Amino acid sequence: MKQPLKNIIAKFIFRSPQKIPDVDHAGFTKFSPGPDGSAPEFYRMAELYFVTEDLMKQSFGTPGGKAAAADIPKFATGGFLFLVGTI
Repeated sequence: MKQPLKNIIAKFIFRSPQKIPDVDHAGFTKFSPGPDGSAPEFYRMAELYFVTEDLMKQSFGTPGGKAAAADIPKFATGGFLFLVGTI
């Protein structure tokens, strides 16, 4: 049985030897059709939360962060966006 993408992403972020360090918590969304039945613009979203923006930048500069970023095109075959914001 094929492993759900959500599980693959979570495993890499939190449990792989090269995990992204200092992720405070994460959320994973699979988008559904809109109220009118139209297809969603995006298929999946992974939200990674860090305590500070500087910590996020440092984390993605580590071997685990670089490996995660390099892996995204391998499974996000329809394209992807990196968005950074503050809550």
